[in-house]
Amino acid sequence: MPKPLCTLVVALLLMAAATTVSAHEDLTTWQPTPAGFAPQARSADAVTLQRGQAWGWLQAPRAPVNCELAATLTVDSPATQFEFFGVTWSAWPDPRFEDRGFEAAVLLRGSAEGDRGYRLQFSTKHQEVALVRYPDGGYLRSVACPLRVQTPHRVRVAALGPVLRVWVDDRLLIEHVDRREPALVDGLVALGTSSNARVTFSQVTLDAREPETPARSEEHTSELQS
Repeated sequence: MPKPLCTLVVALLLMAAATTVSAHEDLTTWQPTPAGFAPQARSADAVTLQRGQAWGWLQAPRAPVNCELAATLTVDSPATQFEFFGVTWSAWPDPRFEDRGFEAAVLLRGSAEGDRGYRLQFSTKHQEVALVRYPDGGYLRSVACPLRVQTPHRVRVAALGPVLRVWVDDRLLIEHVDRREPALVDGLVALGTSSNARVTFSQVTLDAREPETPARSEEHTSELQS
């Protein structure tokens, strides 16, 4: 191959590779919610969050309906609150109530009022990753996962139409098709913490993706033998 042509081919390959690498989000443009909640520390590339009881969130300025978010998650100090629904009697529970003990989460398709969405939750206490749909649906999936305090873990979550996936350190742990109606089809994207844990998210990327249409599961009917 002539040298000028070879140089051109190499340059094009490098440009193509560069376009596949997502730029990190500027976390100074993300907004804390609810009112009164604020990060413990924040720079363009990293944010440290701490909040007791209910979730505190850092909301992305844009929210692709079908998206993939990746981040390096470090649990700086673990959860200290472990209450769960049913620990005390309540005839009319708050539909936003979440079990404690999960230090960090990613919110997808969440409402501005905080009363619906998907939470992809991570716990060093329970050694668990969970996919929660609230207020209806509850725990859609819960998977054991070794998570260590003060250790960076690369987490990645995706919502592609009704398909939801969760990876930890490049291992696909959860793949779920949510067929519940009404479907959650839009909403906020956010990073969060609860249970009085202290967590740091860094090197965050957020990319729009194409939705997926999974094949419908076959209907099974029973046949009675005479």
